[in-house]
Amino acid sequence: MANIKDFLNKIRTAVYGREVRGSLADGLEAVNKEAEAATTRTEQTEQRQATLEKKFNNELANMTLDDPSSAEIVAARTNTATGESHSTIGERIDADYSLIAAQLAPIDAGTFGATRDTEVIDCGTFADRVVEDRKNLIDGGVWS
Repeated sequence: MANIKDFLNKIRTAVYGREVRGSLADGLEAVNKEAEAATTRTEQTEQRQATLEKKFNNELANMTLDDPSSAEIVAARTNTATGESHSTIGERIDADYSLIAAQLAPIDAGTFGATRDTEVIDCGTFADRVVEDRKNLIDGGVWS
C-alpha cells in the first residue's frame, strides 16, 4: 500500500502555487502507481481463479474411483498460463506444439549442422531431426 503521509504533509504545508501543484501531482502519481499495481494483481488473480474453476469442473466431470490418476491427466488439459481448456490432453499437446513450432520457425539450418541448399528449414523438419537424434542416442548411438 502506498504511504502518502509525506505527500499529504507537503500539500498541507505548501505556500506557493507551484509547490501546491507539484505536491498534488506527486501524491496523485503515487496513488496511481499503487492503483495500477493492484489492478494488475486483480487481473492475474481473476485469470488464475477462472483457470482453477475450469480445472475443478473438469475434475468433477471426469472423476472415477477406479482410476484416480486420470485426475492429473484431466487437470493437464487446462493451460494454467492462458486459462485455455481442451477436451483432451492430446489437443492440449498439439496446441502447445503448434505454438512452439510457430515461434521457432524459421531456424538457421547451419546452426545445427544441416547440409541443405537453403539456409532456412521449417520447425517440423528440425523437430523430426531432434526426435530421431534422441532415438539414436538412447539406442547407444551418437548425435549425428
